[in-house]
Amino acid sequence: MLHHGRDRLIDRAVVTNVRYAQVNAERLSFADASFDCVTIALWPAQRHDKPAALASMRRVLKPGGQLLILEFSPAGNTALAPL
Repeated sequence: MLHHGRDRLIDRAVVTNVRYAQVNAERLSFADASFDCVTIALWPAQRHDKPAALASMRRVLKPGGQLLILEFSPAGNTALAPL
């Protein structure tokens, strides 16, 4: 998926300052406070230590940075199910 997304951005010439990395969320190999934004998608609960991953992501975020998590788990509130 990472390669597909990268190729789509290249095709649209939207890659002037974008770098891609597929890394272990629990042990990010980047310097402290080095990112304005960290994103993660399709986070399977059975494969990750969520507290360790969140701590690692917080460590690499700059003060005031944003963490974006795309989660596709079933909604706990049945009123949201149609959405």
